Amino acid sequence: MSNDFFDQIQDTTEKKEVAKKQIKEVLREEFEDNKIAVLLKVCGWIIAIIGVIAGIVIAVDDEVNALVISMWAGSIITLISFLGFAEIIQLLQDIKTKMK
Repeated sequence: MSNDFFDQIQDTTEKKEVAKKQIKEVLREEFEDNKIAVLLKVCGWIIAIIGVIAGIVIAVDDEVNALVISMWAGSIITLISFLGFAEIIQLLQDIKTKMK
């Protein structure tokens, strides 16, 4: 029984290692194939985070007013736009690689 238990542990460990390698390979391919899409996603998130933080800072000093709400809305709209453009670029890249 003890031997069977250790065999199962070894099988599970091997399966985890294979899964980790597969995930790393997929992530590597994703980031290597389309750096522009990744860059757009990162820029979108950075702009959104800065906009929300700036809105909070302004809201703490004053009260929540139209400026703060428009800053938050603008940040979120910018994020959605950047993520959308990144997805379009990624889809076009996928089409290009399938055509080869």
